[in-house]
Amino acid sequence: MKDGYLDIIDAEGVVTDKKELASIVHQKGLLHKTVHVWILNKKKELLIQKRSKVKWAYPELWEPFVGGHLSSGEDSIAGARAHVLEEVNLEVGPRDCVFLFSANHPSDNPHPNSIVDNEIHDVYLLVKDFNISQLKYSKDEISELKLITLEDFEELLSTEDKTITPHPEYYPMILDHLKQVEVNIIN
Repeated sequence: MKDGYLDIIDAEGVVTDKKELASIVHQKGLLHKTVHVWILNKKKELLIQKRSKVKWAYPELWEPFVGGHLSSGEDSIAGARAHVLEEVNLEVGPRDCVFLFSANHPSDNPHPNSIVDNEIHDVYLLVKDFNISQLKYSKDEISELKLITLEDFEELLSTEDKTITPHPEYYPMILDHLKQVEVNIIN
């Protein structure tokens, strides 16, 4: 985990006048903001990533979005765009990521390494045509990328698959959103 500063937020997701190092935020379970960007291609396939074995949270689990913490002072859409570029090297315009909703990720979701994740996720959708073989990613962050159908994702959820990162607080809601997407490709 990078130990930069994170803004502390209130229960409604509003930034307070406090900021703290990420390590302290996770040690104390302070509420902070993250972004999750779900990426669909023109075939309505979902880009998923297998987290690297050196990740501090959920190593070697599949994650159906890209994203991460918002640095102190960073707004949500800028953070979403930055994480897409950083993680999978896709250029994203200011209107390409569509905000869907915010979801509370309660601190009672345990990590084996004593990390207390108490977050509100801003959830975005990016519909973009891309060639998965041309995506570049850091091996420290991601070990593998693949595309799956929404039906396959739904099957993973219905079987309570333990190879996917646990975000039961909003997976059913995002699946409903993804099923309703009319694919208009952003080039």
